[in-house]
Amino acid sequence: MHLYADPLSTSCRPVLMMIADQSLAVEIIPVNLHLNETAEPDFLAINPNGTLPVLRDGDLVLTESSAILKHLALRFDLAVYPTDPRAQILVDEMVSWFSTNFWAYHCILGTYPRMLPALGWLNPITLNEISMLAAHGSARYLTVLDRRLAQGGPFVCGPDLTIADYTGIAKVTLADYVDFDFSPYPAVSRWCARMRERDGWTAAFAGFTGLVDAARQQRSATVA
Repeated sequence: MHLYADPLSTSCRPVLMMIADQSLAVEIIPVNLHLNETAEPDFLAINPNGTLPVLRDGDLVLTESSAILKHLALRFDLAVYPTDPRAQILVDEMVSWFSTNFWAYHCILGTYPRMLPALGWLNPITLNEISMLAAHGSARYLTVLDRRLAQGGPFVCGPDLTIADYTGIAKVTLADYVDFDFSPYPAVSRWCARMRERDGWTAAFAGFTGLVDAARQQRSATVA
């Protein structure tokens, strides 16, 4: 079984973390997004979408992070994806929740545009307008998540770790790149700290953490 992935990809980190966290026998094949390796013919022959991650399990090829998480959990009989239908659909709901409106406001509008100015892709007026829209939406959904964790935690779907946590932690902590202030969301902050303590965190997030540290150093140098 092989996983094609780049740890700098927000979509790859949930899968990489679960594989490391659960000690799964999956070979990781690095694919460099920065070098546009997903556009090479050999890769497109595997995944015509030209996206990551990709899991190959025999003749089965999966190209969506959520499907890969579910397949691995079922394939290796992991408790992170419950077999009870009611519990399972609640996990599915939260995986979708993180991947739709939360992803749109917190990540696409709230974080990625603030990563792009260093590359000269957005003018300040456009960036400010996007940031104002994102701030409202991100606050709304983080408040929902905070309440959910405070009332039913310590994990997203209750007392047990699930694939929803692996999905969510990659998207929530993407905002570390821009030093997002999570202090208004104490339950979310505690959940993030809990996930950072897991064995799979370092293996999956080391590359991204390096980017975050470099961005902070650059901002400090600019201020100085």
